[in-house]
Amino acid sequence: MKQMNKRLSIAGAIFVALANILVVILAFMAWRFSNIERTTFIAALGALLCIVLILDVIFIFGYTTKDKKLKIVSLVFGIILFVASAYGNYLLFRVNNAVGNMINDGSAQYETISASIVTYDNSDITSVEDLDGLTVGMTEGSDASPSALGQSKLNEAGISPRYETYNSVDELMSALINKEIDCAILPSGFNSMYADQEGYSEFLDRMSVITEYSEQMQTGENTASNVDLSMEPFNVLLIGYAPESDTYGLADAIIVASVNPQSMTVTLTSIPRDSYVEIAGTGSKQKINAARGISRQCLMDTVSNMMGIDIDFYMEVNFRGVVDIVDALGGIEINSPVAFLAQDSSTQRGNYTVWIEEGVQWADGEMALAFARERHAMPNGDYDRELNQQQVIAQIVSRLLELNDLNRALDALEAAGDNFETNISLDQMTSLFNYLLSIPNFSGLDTMDLIDIQNMRVTGYSSYYYDYGSGLNLWIMIPYNGSIEENSAKMNETLGITSVEQVADFSFTVQEPYERGQLYHEVFDEARQDPELPEMVPDFVSEGASIMDVEAWASENNVTLNVVYIDETDDRYVEGAEGLVVETDPGSGTLVENLSGPLTVYVAGDATSIPNFVGASLTYVTSWAERNGYELEVDYVETGDQSLDGTIADQTPSAGNDIENYSTLYVDVYTYVEGTGPSEGENTGASPYEVPGMSYEEAVSWCSNNGYTCVFLNEDKNYMNYGTVTDTWGEYADGTLWFTMTE
Repeated sequence: MKQMNKRLSIAGAIFVALANILVVILAFMAWRFSNIERTTFIAALGALLCIVLILDVIFIFGYTTKDKKLKIVSLVFGIILFVASAYGNYLLFRVNNAVGNMINDGSAQYETISASIVTYDNSDITSVEDLDGLTVGMTEGSDASPSALGQSKLNEAGISPRYETYNSVDELMSALINKEIDCAILPSGFNSMYADQEGYSEFLDRMSVITEYSEQMQTGENTASNVDLSMEPFNVLLIGYAPESDTYGLADAIIVASVNPQSMTVTLTSIPRDSYVEIAGTGSKQKINAARGISRQCLMDTVSNMMGIDIDFYMEVNFRGVVDIVDALGGIEINSPVAFLAQDSSTQRGNYTVWIEEGVQWADGEMALAFARERHAMPNGDYDRELNQQQVIAQIVSRLLELNDLNRALDALEAAGDNFETNISLDQMTSLFNYLLSIPNFSGLDTMDLIDIQNMRVTGYSSYYYDYGSGLNLWIMIPYNGSIEENSAKMNETLGITSVEQVADFSFTVQEPYERGQLYHEVFDEARQDPELPEMVPDFVSEGASIMDVEAWASENNVTLNVVYIDETDDRYVEGAEGLVVETDPGSGTLVENLSGPLTVYVAGDATSIPNFVGASLTYVTSWAERNGYELEVDYVETGDQSLDGTIADQTPSAGNDIENYSTLYVDVYTYVEGTGPSEGENTGASPYEVPGMSYEEAVSWCSNNGYTCVFLNEDKNYMNYGTVTDTWGEYADGTLWFTMTE
């Protein structure tokens, strides 16, 4: 019996001691979440301590009185409390681990910066040791930039190259491709920056990464780390991150969330990732998503400068992690404007295995990610994608707030911890979360239904800029200044800084539910600000250009032409392309400023016949006459159509005659005189209204048979010598008849 009592005492002491220790650890680990329902938390903690105290009293009393029943009771209670507190510690450990992975705490902001040392089409450089004495390009920027990191690492390795500094990654890439430098220090995500640019892949394929550096660096300061987010309005930058690796990538989604917790209003403002703006710290313009390739802080500063607002917080989610987060939540509801087949997340490009129905549906992680990233199938492309991303964000938050399954909540938290990062502190998050939970709600609606979420977006227009390295015109979107101002004003209204005049009064009927109209404008009446593009040799072959077209272009750009006619014996000859350009040397895309001699144009056809000059410019005819040794005699014919001014109305000898049989070319040239236009609907004898429906050849014959000089134009009033006549304008003062043609 004594031996049994002794064993019970030892076992009881062990479990009671362990239970006490685990409860203390549990209370310590849980205290950081005490802002969530603080009163309930303190009550629960007090109750737990009381249970421990009761257990201790039972154990001590049982131990001192040597009462076997009390020893057994204290042992059972000790085991139960030990198991419960151990499980509680396990759960809190998972929570703390996930939260620790998510939060970039404190005022000093750190992130991993990555830099690549890159060569272009150069097999002589295989390691950084080969860079001694060579020229290495880098961009200007802060001390926490890829260029600064790369330079620092090369210096640490004792490498002494010559450094050339450029204003932007674009200029640095151009210098590398043009071999102005031997090597470049680039953001490690440079491949993603240019991979979607048409025609750029061949240049990327010839680039080699010699080495790559990554390091945790301080990139900024969070001056709002102590702000109470349950009371103070704030802006947070939501970043959908598409990483190439664990350390670098680009921003696939950029959304500013302006939050006013007191008015329960949130404005989500999407910024297109292809917006062409000045990148913070560089002094040069580039697509805004490239800023994330430099650093997260660079993107935050760029958006802040662009919109004229303060951004102290960020929330960044790895887009590949959206799948895990949504699956952990058990799915979300989405509403797709169209049905489409999308890529999954299995590889960088993905396989087309995800089907999205049109309309409202329940989506798993793969569907949610595909819906958030799709733009090609959307009716409005990138704009619809931005709205879809806002929809996914709102649905994820809604599901998080309504979860009542502890395990599912933990799974979602762990999925977020592996794929989500923010600089909002735990105290700030728990304070805001507690505020949302404590809002009096007598409506029976979910908490998310009480929050007024307003969707905005920055709009702009398509444009191009010229990349001197690749020789390509690269597509960009230039934001409207009016759109930036409109969105900034809406953000400030949400934050309570300013007020914005309502566009319309609120009204609704019982029969039709209220639907808020679009809060932003798509288009603004303002002057375009397209980057200046250098003049390049056009793609005359794809355009189906005639020699007349080429002559006109050459005259405008002061380019000397060398015209070569080719026949069936030449490999470049294209059947059916007589009179059209089949090749140029140098080819299309060549900068005019880089032409060192004449532009040689190869034309399919016979050079021995006189061309049809009617409708051509006098400039072209003059050039042809000089090139073929002809004298040119010009007479002018007045016209009331300004678009015909300077074009040929008639010629002698006519087209098709042998060049060698003549030495002089006579042409009539239209000259614009105001007030000599056609008399609409006027008829003069032989009715021109018999002509509509005739082919061009039939109409020419009709005009000749009836003694008319006829002119044929399309609806844009450009000369045509083919097609079908659809209408007649009547007669000019000089007796000429005018007709409208269609192809």
